[in-house]
Amino acid sequence: MNAKENDFANEINKALKESNTSIGGSKQQGSGPVQASASVFEPDFSQSKQQAGTKVEGSTETESIWNAETAEKVVEFAKTQADIKEQRTALNDQLKAAKSTLIAMGFNGEAMEAAIKYSNTEEGKRENFDITYAYFRKCLGHPIQDDLFVAAMREQVNVSVKNKSTSNTLASED
Repeated sequence: MNAKENDFANEINKALKESNTSIGGSKQQGSGPVQASASVFEPDFSQSKQQAGTKVEGSTETESIWNAETAEKVVEFAKTQADIKEQRTALNDQLKAAKSTLIAMGFNGEAMEAAIKYSNTEEGKRENFDITYAYFRKCLGHPIQDDLFVAAMREQVNVSVKNKSTSNTLASED
């Protein structure tokens, strides 16, 4: 451990001792630099303000990172993170409700997710996906069903080939 890392470790240990906080984050006794309620963060910067600008034993730096400005940034970050998680939960609930509506109409949820994933895939990668998917389905005994247009076109080609072959046979007999 170099001198700078050692200084930083000493700073952390000193701050933990001063705030009576264990490494696991639980309060032992007394009050630390930040007091938080269950839902709202209410910082107490009195100790942090006292620590600001103090020299840590063995440190060459004149200011400690344990100060009111840093504590405010930490609390702001925690609030922002909590807000974003709450927003994410609300958005996920909206998605679940929309998906549930479509499932109730008879759509398969897994097929919907696969189609959305496919539509978000780069166009260049879709062709390989289509070929691989069709090949695997056929090998596994569940080939992709023709749609009506493809089946009708195939039938027209077959009829055309038969007619051409028949007319060529008739022409050769003449």
